Amino acid sequence: MTNIFDINRNTPHISGEAQCMHCGNTWIAVSPVGTYWLECESCGTFKGIFKGAIQRDCLTWECNCGNTLFEICPDGIHCPNCGVMQEFGDFYE
Repeated sequence: MTNIFDINRNTPHISGEAQCMHCGNTWIAVSPVGTYWLECESCGTFKGIFKGAIQRDCLTWECNCGNTLFEICPDGIHCPNCGVMQEFGDFYE
C-alpha cells in the first residue's frame, strides 16, 4: 500500500509567539509563510499577529489604542485594532 501525503504540509511555514489584537490572548502559532492574520484560538477573530516583528531603529508611530501595526489604504492609514483612520497630519504634530 502506498502512503499518501498532503503536499501542502511541505510548504514553507513560520512559527512563533502570536497575540490577538482583539482579546490579548497569546499562543504559539504555526502558519504558511505569507499569512497576514491569524485566527485567535481563544476568541475566534482573525486579529492574531506574530509578536516580535522586525522594527527599525527609529521612532515608532503608535495609535491612541496602543497599536503599532497599521494598514495603508488609499484614503489614509487605518488602525486594524480599533478601526480609527489616522490623519496624515497627525504624523507631524
